Amino acid sequence: LAIAGELLAEIHHPVFPTASGTALEQFQAVGKLCGPMFLYGFMAHVHAQEALRFSGRFKDRNTLADGQEPGAYGWDPLGLGPKNEEAKAKRQNQELNNGRLAMLASLGVLAEEYKTGVPVMDKIGIPHF
Repeated sequence: LAIAGELLAEIHHPVFPTASGTALEQFQAVGKLCGPMFLYGFMAHVHAQEALRFSGRFKDRNTLADGQEPGAYGWDPLGLGPKNEEAKAKRQNQELNNGRLAMLASLGVLAEEYKTGVPVMDKIGIPHF
């Protein structure tokens, strides 16, 4: 989803339609449109959400609390997850690895745009709307 958001925002941003260009240029344009306090507030909001999410899951910075497992958030609203523990552990590891790969792919897109200065969607030839 991160890649989809990055790439779609290059051709049409529903909240900031005048922000265009590479991801860095869009970030700077949003800062100019809304002022730096918007970006500081956004970063404070993200930090607060992460702090709330991690509270109670860790004993200290590097140690999970008793009964906690990496990637086990208990969120399966449709009940599609595996029922036995072995299959569940395998699926959790698959999800962790897929998430790591997605973060690397997202970083690769940002690095490529930064290096060339040209949005990826412009290189692909997708028109802006």
